[in-house]
Amino acid sequence: MRELIEILAMDFQLSDDEKKDLLPSGSQAIFDNRVGWAKFYLEKANLLKTEKRGSYHTTDLGLSFLKSNPRELRTKDLEEFKAFKAFKQSITVKNEIDDTNLGNIENGESNKTPEEAGVCISKN
Repeated sequence: MRELIEILAMDFQLSDDEKKDLLPSGSQAIFDNRVGWAKFYLEKANLLKTEKRGSYHTTDLGLSFLKSNPRELRTKDLEEFKAFKAFKQSITVKNEIDDTNLGNIENGESNKTPEEAGVCISKN
């Protein structure tokens, strides 16, 4: 995962300061956290598969999606994938958050990770 994070940081041309920015908890770099969440969501949509620890590959569905040449991919875009819809239906938001903030998170418009936004996701 570390190698992937470094490759992505170079691709996005992040400065050293941007790579070192920490979550409010101080427990992890923001960029590392975002890459982790992206990997998690791509796996839930069956676009990415972990073969073994540290070894990932794009699934046939993921390759098909890439052939459509998307300009960007937001969380709300993943809802077109059956597996991601099923994943979202299987979770429960336990923490109380206002409807506006929840709407922004679900639409991929929040600048916060679920951890930062105070959203606890767990299986039913």
